[in-house]
Amino acid sequence: MTDKLQLLGRIDSLTGIYNRLFWEEQLPLELKRSQDSKKPVSIVLIEIDDSLHTWEAQGDDLFLRQVSQTWKQHLRRIDWLVRYQGREFGLILPGCETENAVKLTERLRTAFSEHQSQTFSAGVATWNTQENCEKLVQRAHQALYQAKQTGKNQTVIAF
Repeated sequence: MTDKLQLLGRIDSLTGIYNRLFWEEQLPLELKRSQDSKKPVSIVLIEIDDSLHTWEAQGDDLFLRQVSQTWKQHLRRIDWLVRYQGREFGLILPGCETENAVKLTERLRTAFSEHQSQTFSAGVATWNTQENCEKLVQRAHQALYQAKQTGKNQTVIAF
């Protein structure tokens, strides 16, 4: 029973995907696995771009649930999709180099645009094996911010 309650505390009640608490627990574990296995790990931060007509027509809750479920269908079993906050989502991609993280993000963009007249901006960061979780996330956030500032509906790689 305790395990079930702990899991429920890590699920976003609106979308049914993992939440920020899960992210903060899982990311350090994935960095440790990456270090042990000598395989890369990338993260992606995605923020849905502003588009009032979509939000008003469908309602925020339904829209976020649809987005989450659409994206889940395009991920590997080892990938983690998280509702980071509000309209921002995160991906933890074990064993994934930068190039493949960008390709996955673009597949999500295509799947997203097929069902919605909506766009998103994304920042991709691949762990450099030296930084801590906070620095990795900070780099992904900076890339996301750059994507939003330079026109939206694009993916920027953090360096």
